[in-house]
Amino acid sequence: MLIAGCDNDDSSVSVLKVIQSDVTFKAAGGTGSIRIEATGDVTAVADADWCTIKETSHEMVTFDVKENYDFPGRSAQIIIRNEANTQRVTVTQQGAIIIYNENDLQQATGNEKSSLIIALKGSFPFKINIPEDAKEWLSYELVDEGIQFNFEKNTTNTVRGTSVEITNGVRTAVYVLMQYDAENLLGSWVASFNRIWQKDSATGKGPASIKESEENGTYVISLPNSSLFPMTLEATYTDHGFKIASGQYQGETKVENEDGTMTTTLYIYSGIASGYYSYWFPEQSVNLAPTMINGEIVLTLQDNGSAEGDTIADLLLGFFLEKDNISQNTFVPSLTMDIYNLKLFR
Repeated sequence: MLIAGCDNDDSSVSVLKVIQSDVTFKAAGGTGSIRIEATGDVTAVADADWCTIKETSHEMVTFDVKENYDFPGRSAQIIIRNEANTQRVTVTQQGAIIIYNENDLQQATGNEKSSLIIALKGSFPFKINIPEDAKEWLSYELVDEGIQFNFEKNTTNTVRGTSVEITNGVRTAVYVLMQYDAENLLGSWVASFNRIWQKDSATGKGPASIKESEENGTYVISLPNSSLFPMTLEATYTDHGFKIASGQYQGETKVENEDGTMTTTLYIYSGIASGYYSYWFPEQSVNLAPTMINGEIVLTLQDNGSAEGDTIADLLLGFFLEKDNISQNTFVPSLTMDIYNLKLFR
């Protein structure tokens, strides 16, 4: 018996497998790879112009992912083929972000040499632009928490400040950085403001002043109000601003009824307000502090968080029927005076 056999060397199996892939990217982009096992001629293409193939072999497909400066994330597919098989691999990329606290856009420190840290996170390396005229007293360094700004000692006897642009990708935040102490804010100012009283609105301008009180640690702020019920407010200096509490007695005035047959004495107290609510008790307060407007340092009213969930921006004068009795029962709402857009210039 004769037995014979033969091998079929002409038969072959086409193989294309994805073994491992590195296809998830942050907004900054980078180079990725897909490890494959393949036979025959292998090709790879990407279906998005931000993802480009670098090299293709039987073992590896490498590709580049460009930066994503847009906020939304995005995805693309890389299609790998040989003679008989196709594999699709999805590449994903995060959107660009810059995380910062809007309440930190204005920062201040005292006159002594000091540093402060602004907490920031972003998808790209930060670029910090300090104006040339401020570089002699202000510098920065990158730290784990964000950016540390370093202030040289302020010996100018005045407030100094600058606007610093911080860019991450295509997004830019502008920070106002200032250096001063309470002593730099004392003296004479010119106040401008808007006023609403008895449904009439007007603008006003006049001399104002900030003086140290005879009582240690307190200050007296005098505002003109165009000689119509001028305000004198006590304040304490805290968090780089003058903290003005509500409910300060401002004097008294007499009003007549419509036919002039009766006169009523009303007692005037200061208050503060947001766009919707008014506050008359000392637990609520507002700060008068420096800021920069068109490159000029001015004092403005700034919210200090004393009214939770509300942003305080206005001063009020309220009229009450009884002295030392601020309540809804004694309040005369029709005579409330609203003072807003208050700015103090040198």
